[in-house]
Amino acid sequence: MRRKGRTVIVYHHQGRMKGGNLIELSSLCDRIQVAGGYRPSYVVRALRGTTRAFLIFDGTEHDLEVCKALATRWPGNYSWHLVSDLCGTRR
Repeated sequence: MRRKGRTVIVYHHQGRMKGGNLIELSSLCDRIQVAGGYRPSYVVRALRGTTRAFLIFDGTEHDLEVCKALATRWPGNYSWHLVSDLCGTRR
């Protein structure tokens, strides 16, 4: 699936992992790295209702700016996170 110049977006419906959704995302990113050898650059979370996450692999600067704008425009509905920041949320 990975190709140079192609952004890959993976959808994940978040569960109820002990410790919360950010810890679940950190764990998921770690498992993807172990299994596939790479990790997403950043994550967009949809917060209304049940939480959903969109893991962005090989995203461009433009993709990141679009994700930031989405979270800024609807702060109670969306958030974005650098995966490097999520790694610090694991217990």
